[in-house]
Amino acid sequence: MPSPDGHSAEAAASLSDLLGTNYGAMRRLLPAEIYRVDLAAEADDVPGRTQWFAAGSPVLVVVGVDDTEVKVGDPAVRWDGHTPVLHARRVYRLPRTLARADAASKEEFDRELEFLVRRTRWLRMRRFRRCHECARMTPPEWRTSPDLCQSCAERNHGVVH
Repeated sequence: MPSPDGHSAEAAASLSDLLGTNYGAMRRLLPAEIYRVDLAAEADDVPGRTQWFAAGSPVLVVVGVDDTEVKVGDPAVRWDGHTPVLHARRVYRLPRTLARADAASKEEFDRELEFLVRRTRWLRMRRFRRCHECARMTPPEWRTSPDLCQSCAERNHGVVH
């Protein structure tokens, strides 16, 4: 699983520039820590073409930007042996031409982007569950079973990850 690289402000500023929005508006949209990530490429993407950013720890939403589109993804983890690989379960796409057009189109782009980010975060949070032992809300990739987090499994049940 990726971890924040300590350059949240730098990553947030880069994402703000790529989106063509002001930094304050972008931080209100993605209030959690923002950092660059390598995301498993989608089948129709040219590897390395999209710059991906993640918000939150655990990751609540991923945003990708390339020459033609802005992508908002619902983050998930798949396992490659013992290595977690971040990918997007579903990706919503917005054409960047809207962001570069007149003021009315830019407002439409901003509204649509805000809707997609909020919807994606909501969908992600719906997959979180409360651990029955420690009562923490955990994402699916941090659970050993539907209602037991990995920390409690290790600490209380001898599970080794």
